[in-house]
Amino acid sequence: MANQVNNNIMKRIIYFFIFQLIAITSLAQTYVNDKPLLKTGSPTTASEQLNLISNESFYKTPSQSAAVSRNLVLIDQVGVNNIGLISTTSNDSEISLFQSGTNNRAFIELNAKTIRENVVQIGNDNYFQDYSIHGAQLHTASIFQEGSYNKIISTGKNSLSERIEITQKGVGKEAYIIHN
Repeated sequence: MANQVNNNIMKRIIYFFIFQLIAITSLAQTYVNDKPLLKTGSPTTASEQLNLISNESFYKTPSQSAAVSRNLVLIDQVGVNNIGLISTTSNDSEISLFQSGTNNRAFIELNAKTIRENVVQIGNDNYFQDYSIHGAQLHTASIFQEGSYNKIISTGKNSLSERIEITQKGVGKEAYIIHN
């Protein structure tokens, strides 16, 4: 029975990582057919036409490049009554939440220029809260909870918590992280 549960958990973890790979791959640049841009019947060569296109003003990037704003939240929930509430204030964020089991809860409220957070909850009645509204430059967290009735509460910011990694396994474990 325990081996079957472990096999199911491992399958779900593998599915989660395959989902992540697909999501990341789908954000990659795609090839656009440039044949309509080339006029094969014209007296100039294809190479000269490509040079002409690359010199056009619409193709050039401005010398003062603007900051790219990208915010991405991925939530994957398998099971019953899992809750994920995510609220961020950021110019560049990627948050991934995977919940497998029953009654898992994740509450994330962050304010930072750049946010990278990955939360995995496997089991039942696990609780995670990450709360920081103080406007850090960088907030990076990797959280892994496996088991039941585990609790992690993280609040505030400081240089040690900018890149925090927490692995919590078992039943009824608690971790309170207060950054000031």
